[in-house]
Amino acid sequence: MAKQRRIDRRLFKCTLCGLEQYAPCRIGHRSYAGHIKHMYCINCRERTEHRQIDGSHMKGGSKEPGELPAS
Repeated sequence: MAKQRRIDRRLFKCTLCGLEQYAPCRIGHRSYAGHIKHMYCINCRERTEHRQIDGSHMKGGSKEPGELPAS
């Protein structure tokens, strides 16, 4: 029997139309708020850049690139 992996959701916003949608990620592989991911947008009907808008739930708050978490 396969091991069940815990999955979390990250909230992304399309940079063209502003549609907000979730993308799954494994727990422990989270990225910072502002991270850009290329995903298919159902409103634009094409692959566009989506900016991650959540991140405050991460340990130490929202992390920017190169910033260390608060201890």
